[in-house]
Amino acid sequence: VWSAPELGMITEVAERSWAHIERTRAEAAVRASEAQFRTFAQTMPNHVWTSAANGQLDWFNDRVYAYSGRKPGELDGAGWAIMVHPDEIDDTAQCWVAAVSSGRDYQAEFRLRRHDGTWRWHLARAIPLRDGDGTIVRWIGTNTDVDDQKTAEARLEEHLERRTAERDRI
Repeated sequence: VWSAPELGMITEVAERSWAHIERTRAEAAVRASEAQFRTFAQTMPNHVWTSAANGQLDWFNDRVYAYSGRKPGELDGAGWAIMVHPDEIDDTAQCWVAAVSSGRDYQAEFRLRRHDGTWRWHLARAIPLRDGDGTIVRWIGTNTDVDDQKTAEARLEEHLERRTAERDRI
């Protein structure tokens, strides 16, 4: 026969144990989800990055570091700007600030400096991740190399201009 204080203690121990089990399960689920994200992000052929809700970049996949020749931590916060071509940095930064301020998706094209000094055009896109209340909790973005495409488009445009000029002379 259990006394009332003993039953109270057993009930409290059981409730605390159950709460601990639930918390441990939730933490394990978060760790598994984060591991899955990192696996996907590391194996993608694109540059992948994340930022805090305030727009400060805080994580980059290994492809970004291999491309830029930078070390982990060097691109965090506003450090990413050292990769962006000087002619595009102002517009790129303004576009990012506008997206973070408005909560709208981000998209911009700019040149990024490769570790060997070569500048290549990239299309950057990011979306805000929101909680159940719609509050932005993080951003996730990618940079896709579009330099070959832009070069081909420029060549086609030059070709068409030459043909138009030739027709106008005739």
